[in-house]
Amino acid sequence: MGSITSVLHQISIPSQLCAFTAVVGAVACFLVLALIAALYARSNTRPYLNRVSFRLVVYALVSMLLHAITLAVASFATGPSTTCSFTMWILMLALQFTSYLMFGIAINLQLVLVHGVSGRAMEKYYIIGATVVSLCVTLPPFATHQYGWDPIYGACWFTAADSKTRLEWQLGTHMIWTLLAAIGEMISFFVVYTHLHRHQVLYAATIRSGSFPRATNNSTTTTRLSPSYAIQYRSIIIRISLYPAVSIVMNILTFSCDLFISLRATATATQTDYNIAALIDFLYGLRPTVYAALAATDPALLRAIRVALDDIRGVKSTESTSADSKRSSVRFDKTSSGTRPSTSTTRTLEGRPPSRDFDSKPENENGARLDALRWEEVHRARMAEEAHVREDSEEFEKQI
Repeated sequence: MGSITSVLHQISIPSQLCAFTAVVGAVACFLVLALIAALYARSNTRPYLNRVSFRLVVYALVSMLLHAITLAVASFATGPSTTCSFTMWILMLALQFTSYLMFGIAINLQLVLVHGVSGRAMEKYYIIGATVVSLCVTLPPFATHQYGWDPIYGACWFTAADSKTRLEWQLGTHMIWTLLAAIGEMISFFVVYTHLHRHQVLYAATIRSGSFPRATNNSTTTTRLSPSYAIQYRSIIIRISLYPAVSIVMNILTFSCDLFISLRATATATQTDYNIAALIDFLYGLRPTVYAALAATDPALLRAIRVALDDIRGVKSTESTSADSKRSSVRFDKTSSGTRPSTSTTRTLEGRPPSRDFDSKPENENGARLDALRWEEVHRARMAEEAHVREDSEEFEKQI
């Protein structure tokens, strides 16, 4: 079948497969970003997009848009050029930046759910960390002209013709970092799902026993989140975790394929080599489309779309009502490190004084007046408590 070099020339980055998927990905990212911008411009839908993980996804979509555009440009390169080198740097920079933003989403879920850390306080560190890592990883090969026309792939990739040198650069500036991001995402993914399962069991046991024991705020347990939050937001948490889950799959696949082709760069080509090389092109072009599809079906975006459509039709949205009905009975503790969920269970108020049955006839006029004052006091306390619960629940949803 010939050397692997000849095979790679047939299905390299300039192939129609890679170019087509890159263009589709660029269009998909642009459309989703345009929709998000339109919803963010509306005052009644903007609050629904106010979630840490969703903002990280928006940054990732911008990065993937650059990735898709540069990949499409690189697909038409026919030889060494400055454009080839520069587009490869932007492509790899966007790829690493997106990978570590997905890692940031996974870490944020773990920090908020398990450790009670403020997600909004940590948001800037996720962005700064992803930026610093991606620049540190991609600037050295760009400065030493390792990005450019690839004599093995016959396309814009790594310039080293020596297989050993090529593998060293790929491992040190691309593959290892992709693998580390995937490993970090898997660890956080496992911790979050273990935490959710533990709270599911705890909540079920509490329901069966019919008792809701209190816990002090200075509890030494590592589980700081009340079961009600874990249960209430379980579907949203699982949906958010799809971002790092998909990133794990994509990163491991690209790492494995890149390593396989790099190790066999000088070997005799087989049908397996052809299939793996074609898969690499497809994966790099498909990634922007996958992230755009995930963002388009994000719960925050879908709720904002429903509110906007109801507003256009002149119908009062039911989103606020349905959200209020799901509020948890858990309060947040204000700490120096941010806002964290408390383990204390909020007291349920019945709305009437415990000392007197409202259905019984009062002994005298003063007793009736006292009952009315007590009921009003308890009612005000209940309304204030419900307002606090709504605020705390909204605050928690913004953190994840």
